[in-house]
Amino acid sequence: MRQAQRRAIGPEVIDLVVTYGEEFKAGDGCRLYRLPLSEMRFLKHECSDLLWRRYRDRMQKITPLLSAEQEVVTAMHRFTPLWKRRR
Repeated sequence: MRQAQRRAIGPEVIDLVVTYGEEFKAGDGCRLYRLPLSEMRFLKHECSDLLWRRYRDRMQKITPLLSAEQEVVTAMHRFTPLWKRRR
C-alpha cells in the first residue's frame, strides 16, 4: 500500500478498479486488475463527483496487484496494454 501512496493512488480508486476491472494472473497466486474502457461509463455513476473528476483520465491506467489473500501488494500506472506485455 505504501507504493500506492507514493504514486498518488487512493484506496477508493483501487477498490473501484478491483470491483469493476478485469483480472489477470501475475504469478505466486497474485492477481493484476485493469479497468476496461467499456466499464468506464458505469463508473461515472458509481463514484463521487470529486473522485471522478480527479481520476477519470488516469483510472484506466491504474493497475493494482493483489496477493492471494486479497491484500494490496502494490499499485502502478500502466501505460502499455497488458496483452502486449504478456507475449
